Amino acid sequence: MSAQPIPIAAKQQEELAKRRRAERRSDVLYVVGALMVTAGVSLFRIRWGLIAGGFFCMLLPMLELATGFIRGIRALRTTTPRR
Repeated sequence: MSAQPIPIAAKQQEELAKRRRAERRSDVLYVVGALMVTAGVSLFRIRWGLIAGGFFCMLLPMLELATGFIRGIRALRTTTPRR
């Protein structure tokens, strides 16, 4: 057996760094995809491109609101006693 302590904090920091990189990568992919779709739709009509761009700007905040609402409902359900 080894008498040295297990470096748990280092593993947690590595996982946190991995999670941050993954979040940043997904955000960049989302923005690039939104720009490509907006540019593609703009080739048909400029007005449609502006609508698509506005949709992509509002999609993430709407998803965050929806997931927060669902988490709140689930938290209420687990904390309130059942009859």
